[in-house]
Amino acid sequence: MPSAPKRLTNRELAERSHSTSRSDVPLNVLFRILSDRVRRRLLLLLSSGDGWISIDELADELLAERDATSRESLLVALHHTHLPQMADAGLLAYDSETDAVRYRSDARLERLLDEITAFDG
Repeated sequence: MPSAPKRLTNRELAERSHSTSRSDVPLNVLFRILSDRVRRRLLLLLSSGDGWISIDELADELLAERDATSRESLLVALHHTHLPQMADAGLLAYDSETDAVRYRSDARLERLLDEITAFDG
């Protein structure tokens, strides 16, 4: 009797669907994502990494740069606003088992982010 197929974890599914360079995200969605300073910083952090990063680690990195934000309010904003918008656009893979995210490269987004970063300082 054949064995049941192995059930993939969320991380394995995300790895299989990970693309090294995409450009299919609508331009208006890219602009909406890039319009927020926190999301731009998240994209810089995620794109400079080489794999999965926990949401707690992201919060620590962001808190090191911001004075007035509490950790709790930042985690709420990450979980309920910033990361879902980026995931809905296909820019992130999310592993609910480890509460970690991984960036999915988008060539147009990276060009726009470079320009904004150069302008914004």
